[in-house]
This record gives sequence, structure tokens and C-alpha cells, in this order.
Amino acid sequence: MIGDQPMPSADVAPQNFVLYDGECPVCSAYMGIAQLKRLHPNLAILNGREHPAIVAEMRAEGHEINESILVRMDGKVFSGGAGTKLISDLGSDNPVLRRTALYVLGGAPWSNALYPYLRATRNALLSLLGRPMIG
Repeated sequence: MIGDQPMPSADVAPQNFVLYDGECPVCSAYMGIAQLKRLHPNLAILNGREHPAIVAEMRAEGHEINESILVRMDGKVFSGGAGTKLISDLGSDNPVLRRTALYVLGGAPWSNALYPYLRATRNALLSLLGRPMIG
């Protein structure tokens, strides 16, 4: 269950959030498909490029935003295939086409094996677009 919480300031991480790369077309599309802001208005959806203090906090805890979408729920951080699986689960109230897309990319049994390829695609796209990794 996601409790009521204020949206974060630039320096304070909310209890529950999704941290992703807003300049990555694949990451942004996945978050758009999930529609988590609509389904879970108290879950903060954060572009890592706009929240360097939260990125630094996650790195200090051993989680690298350039390797994965990060989801923190109730004090536990999910990344890689586990993060996309949780996003897929949180998006399960979407219409069937969105729900299917979330499942195929992040919720299916193969999502852990698929995730390194998704990350490589992200890195290649950022390079082709001339966008740096999150600093």
C-alpha cells in the first residue's frame, strides 16, 4: 500500500518512488505506458536528472541509476528486472494493451534475462542522441 506523502523537495527523497532517466526514450516510454502517476498518485515518479541528491543517496546505498530504473517501496529498493516487475505489477490496473506491454517488457518470467539488453539499448540510444549518462 502506498501511503500519503508530499512530493519531494530537491534534497529529500520520498518514502516511495520510481527513479528513472527522463532523457532515455525507452525509460520514458515505459513510464508513460505504466501511467503510475494516474494509478498511484502518492508514488513519486522522479527523473533522476532532476534529482541529483536522490541519485547520490541511491548510489551511497549501492544502487546505480545508469544501470537500472530504481523503485523504492516501503524502505526496500528494487532494480533491474525486479524493478520493472514491480512497475508492471503497479500498472496492472491499466487497460489490456498497456498491461500486456508492461508484462512483456517487465513482468514476464524472462524480464531478468531481458533487462541487460534493455540497458544496452538505453546506453546506445543515449550515445546516438548525444546525451550523457546521469552524473
